[in-house]
Amino acid sequence: MITNITIKNIKGYGDPATSIDLELKTNKVNILYAPNGSGKSSLATAFASLLPRSLKVEKENMYHKDDTLEAELCITLDTDVLVATKEKNEIASRLSVYVINAGLTPGTTQHNMGKFTSVSGYLDISDVELVSSIPPEVQPIYRITEIRRTFGINGKILPNMAVFQDREFWRVIEANGRLLTSFYQAKGRKQLVDEVIAHIATLKGREDIVVGQIDEGWFDSLENNDVYCNIKSVFSKYADDNTSLASFILIFQLLFFWDNNKDAIRKANKRTEYEKYREHVDRNLLLLDLTWKQIHTEETNGKLIVHFPQADEISNGQRDIVTFVAKMLRFQTSINNGKKHMLIIDEVFDYLDDANVIAAQCFLTNFLKFDTNKLYLCILTHLNPYTFKNYIFTDKKINHVYLFNTQPTASPEMKAFISFRQCLDRKDAVQSALYNKLSHDLFHYNPVIVDYCTDINALKQNHHLKPTWGRTVVLHSILIDEINKYLSGVAVYDPYAVALAVRLRVEKIMYEKLPSQELKDGMVDECMTKNKMKYCADNGYEMPEVFNIVNAIHNEADHLSYNATEDKYIEKPMVYKLQNRSIQAIVARLFEWRGNPLTTEVID
Repeated sequence: MITNITIKNIKGYGDPATSIDLELKTNKVNILYAPNGSGKSSLATAFASLLPRSLKVEKENMYHKDDTLEAELCITLDTDVLVATKEKNEIASRLSVYVINAGLTPGTTQHNMGKFTSVSGYLDISDVELVSSIPPEVQPIYRITEIRRTFGINGKILPNMAVFQDREFWRVIEANGRLLTSFYQAKGRKQLVDEVIAHIATLKGREDIVVGQIDEGWFDSLENNDVYCNIKSVFSKYADDNTSLASFILIFQLLFFWDNNKDAIRKANKRTEYEKYREHVDRNLLLLDLTWKQIHTEETNGKLIVHFPQADEISNGQRDIVTFVAKMLRFQTSINNGKKHMLIIDEVFDYLDDANVIAAQCFLTNFLKFDTNKLYLCILTHLNPYTFKNYIFTDKKINHVYLFNTQPTASPEMKAFISFRQCLDRKDAVQSALYNKLSHDLFHYNPVIVDYCTDINALKQNHHLKPTWGRTVVLHSILIDEINKYLSGVAVYDPYAVALAVRLRVEKIMYEKLPSQELKDGMVDECMTKNKMKYCADNGYEMPEVFNIVNAIHNEADHLSYNATEDKYIEKPMVYKLQNRSIQAIVARLFEWRGNPLTTEVID
C-alpha cells in the first residue's frame, strides 16, 4: 500500500513540500478526487518526470518555472520511504510508473505567400510510441541434409518435417529450452542416443526397409530416462505417429535444431510477438477509428508509433478515445510481472463523452487482466464520486481517495427532504397543493416565514425525512450551517444543502434589486428560477453572468428524486461541481463571504 506522497517544487507544489496522506491499494481502482486547481496535474507531472535513475523536471514544470530549485518526489510504499531527486530514484527499483493524459500539444503551420508568411495555429495530438526498437526479422535455419549428415548412416530415415518452419512451434521450443539444453549435459543421455543410432546404422536397404527392421526395444533405455520422457510428453503431438521411432526421430531433430539456433529462435519469437502485437493494436484502432483518416500504427526510424492527424481533423470524442486506447496499449507493453506498477490516468475520464467513457472502461477492464495485486491503478478526476460509483466501476472495486481537504457528502436527511417534494403526486389535489407551497415558499426565495411541518408529517414515508424542516426558520438554519462549512473549508459538507442555499441567495439578491414591492411580489410568484431571472431582466435588472453559472447547479440539485423500487436516490452529478475552486469563489462572492460565519439573514 502507498500511504503518503510528498512533492516539492513541482508545478503548484512549492517549498516546504506538500505531504499528502492517503491509501492507494492494489487490486482496486483508486479514484483520486480533487477540484480543478488543487494539484492533480502537479501530482501527475511529478510522477511523469521520473526517469530510471533520477527525477527530471522540465523548467516549465518547476515551481514558479524556477529551474534553480531542487525538485523532489517521495512516496511511502509498504512502510518504506522512497525518494527521487535529480541525483537518484529509489522509487524505480520498486515501482514502474506510467502516466496517461490527454496528449494534446500546440503547434503552428507556415504558408508562404510571396513576400509574406502566414502562420496559423493548430492543436496536434502527440504520436504514441508503442515499441522503441522493432525486433529484426530472423529465420532459424532448418536444413534436413545437415541433420541427416549428423545422424550418419541411414540418416535417410529422417523426414523433412514442416513443423520446424512453424512459428508457433518455435515458441514451444523456446519455452522448453532449458529442458532441451539439459538433455546432453549428462554424457549418459548422449550415449543412449548414440546407441540407438549405432543399432540403426547396422541396417541395410531402402528407407522403408530400414524403418521396417528397427526394433522398438532399442528405445527402452532412452524411454526410461526422465529427461527424455519429459521432452517426449511435451512434443509428442508433433510426431508423425505414436511409435517410439517417431518420437525419437522428432526429438533427435529437435535437439539439433535447438542447439544450433537458440539465438535465432529467440529473436524470431520476439519478431512474432511484435507482429501479433501490432496486428492487435491495429484491430483495436480500426474498431475505434470511424474517420477517413484510418489511424493505424507506423514503423518509423526503427520504432512502432501511432501517428494521429491534427486534432481539428477528427472529432473531439474520436480523438480522446483513440489517444487513450493507444496509450493503454503502450502501457501494456511495459508490464513486467516481476515489478509493481503504477498507472496514473490524469483526468482522461473527465472529458470523454458518455459513449467513450464506456469504451474506455471496456479497454481498462480487458487490458488490466494481469496480476492486479501488483498494480496501483489511479484515476485523477474532478468528477464526483457518484459518477464513478454508478456509471463506470462497481463500488466494491473503487477505493475513494480525496486529495482535497473537503468532501461533498449528501446527508440522507437532506436527500429525503428534497426528494419528498419531487415525489409528490401532482395529480392528487392535496399533494399537488403541498408541492406548490413548498416550491413557492421553501425551495425558492420568499421573505414570508412559513410552517408546513404538519402537512409534511401527514405524508411522510421515508424515515430520514425531517418534518420540522418544513419551517422556514429550521430549514434556513440547516442551510446556513452547511454553507458555512463549505466556504470555510470544513472537511465534510452537504452539497445539496449548499445548492439550495445558493438558489435562495441568488433569488434574494434579485428580489432586493427590484424597485417596488409590486415587482418583488411578482417575482416571488414566478415559477422556476429561470423565469424569475427573465422577469427581473424584463423589469430593468440586468443579471450578472455568474447567476447563470450557479443556476445550473442548484436547479439540478433541487430536483433530486427517489426510486422506491430500487431504494435509491437518482443523484444529480452537477451538484458535485461545487468542489470546483472557481465555483467556490463565485459562491463566496454571492454571499459576500469575509471569513466570518454567515447568519440566516443572507437568505431570509
